Amino acid sequence: MAQVVVIGAGIAGSLLASRLAGRHRVTVIERASRNVPLPVLDRGRPAGLDEHAGCGPGGSSYLWHNGLIQLEDEDFSGWPITAADLSPYMEAAHRALSGVAIDSVQQVEAELRAAFADAGVAPRLTGHSLYYPSHRRNLWKSEDVAAKPVTRVTGRVEKLLLDDGGRALAAVLAGRAEPVRGDVFVLTAGGLGSPQVLAASGLGPLAGRFYHDHPVGFVAEVTLNADINRIWNRYDRRLKGSLRLPLVMRTARQKFAFYFRPAGPTALKAKSVLSELRNKPFDPRLYVRLLTHTNDIVEAISLKAGINIPTRRFVLYMCAEQVPQTNVAIGAEGETVTRDWVLDEDFRAAAGNAIAGVLAELAPLVERQTVFPTWFDDLATAAHHSGTCRMAATPQDGVCDGEARVFGTKNIYVCDGSLIPAAGYANTGLTIGALALRLTEMLNA
Repeated sequence: MAQVVVIGAGIAGSLLASRLAGRHRVTVIERASRNVPLPVLDRGRPAGLDEHAGCGPGGSSYLWHNGLIQLEDEDFSGWPITAADLSPYMEAAHRALSGVAIDSVQQVEAELRAAFADAGVAPRLTGHSLYYPSHRRNLWKSEDVAAKPVTRVTGRVEKLLLDDGGRALAAVLAGRAEPVRGDVFVLTAGGLGSPQVLAASGLGPLAGRFYHDHPVGFVAEVTLNADINRIWNRYDRRLKGSLRLPLVMRTARQKFAFYFRPAGPTALKAKSVLSELRNKPFDPRLYVRLLTHTNDIVEAISLKAGINIPTRRFVLYMCAEQVPQTNVAIGAEGETVTRDWVLDEDFRAAAGNAIAGVLAELAPLVERQTVFPTWFDDLATAAHHSGTCRMAATPQDGVCDGEARVFGTKNIYVCDGSLIPAAGYANTGLTIGALALRLTEMLNA
């Protein structure tokens, strides 16, 4: 029975702790005992979010919406593993993250795709559906990790102590004299946290490079002559949640997904109030703001009650793939994470062409359209921090091998968003869950 030390209690950390506890002695190190924001200093483009990530058992599942979406097969072209390698773990990850079978979602997705085609949207434009469970899940709680034989330690890991053969012996915690010893170490501290630990340990010379996120924002408004009111957000009681189907524009380097959202008198908004309201339900200021964001009200009614208020005015919400940055984008100043997020002119040109392209495709259905003049300046991070310890075929191209082991080490693994080489337009939660279950099976073998 090995002593497995998991550094981070987010999606992957919770799943690993839960599923390894029966075979191994498991210790989970989390930097805080409750949800607090991770301190982040944005040196490049501003985030556009109040909180990048959360701490505490469950990690960022305190903050996110549990939006689940599968990668497309071609997204794995830059991975050292294939879509088929990860596919067996997707179903179990989907159930863990939502309680719903993935094939049930796919059945409703097929119905939704047919409905879009009936409305006049070319089937080749529609991508994989984004599924939102009605209630978010904190995996630490839903996996009931606290009731399992798992030791929890609160503290910030500064670095790993290594022997001369590339084997980690212990994790050093800030302000503590005694390190946490183990046989296997798994970094699940996220795309912002894991590269810091590796860099401080003298490991992974490429840690912090290849950062990518999903730039998101409202880019245009359209008035349609087609009725998509019933299908822009498909609430399904069998799924206990909602499906949204994106329209996808593709280039040789990246993809741009566009989602319909209902427009109201205050459609020109920088970000939704709904996310903040879910995180701070007792803040009266957010309810005041909600009253000024009428499209948030329409969206909330659709998400919670399955009622789509009739409208033909919609805003297009873009979720774009970012080509990984080659600079060292993620670093640290003491306990503060530094992030240098860059959206360059190549991205701006490609995104502008994608916006023009999707509007051209929709032209037969559009009576009136407006591209927001400040769309590029208003883009925000989706907080899908990825790529900073990415999987690769060789140590010249990444930090971890196809088994998620850090190159040049014997017993150090990474399993979080930092491991993902390319994410297409897909929210990363489901992929992280599948990677965690895959690594669990390897460590339990």
